[in-house]
Amino acid sequence: MSDKRLDLDFCRSFFPPLANGEVYFENAGGSYVPQQVIDAMEGYMRECQCQPGWRFASSQSARARLDRAQNLMAEAINADRDEIVVGPSTTLNVYVLAHAWHRCSSRAARSLLATRITNPTVVPGGAWRMPAW
Repeated sequence: MSDKRLDLDFCRSFFPPLANGEVYFENAGGSYVPQQVIDAMEGYMRECQCQPGWRFASSQSARARLDRAQNLMAEAINADRDEIVVGPSTTLNVYVLAHAWHRCSSRAARSLLATRITNPTVVPGGAWRMPAW
């Protein structure tokens, strides 16, 4: 059995803000991203930040980049592309899901266990409690 250890310096090298040696603990909304993500976002914003999927070149490029990102995310978590949703934030995704649940569920089948989770993206906005009127 080999003794393989996690190379922390190698892992940290992907995250520019960690170059100072500090340890950073934050929720998902404040997390650092690796340099590869910074580079991809910079390229997207410089070259094709527009509504994706229209007939002009930069819009087609935007669609292709978003599709590639979704494919890579699905591959990273061993899922099919149609099994994941990529959205702007967890908070907005939970909000949209809660409202879709409210609008699409039949009254007879509508039941949802709501709890006071300590996750800041879920509790303060009360996305699951709002549609319960």
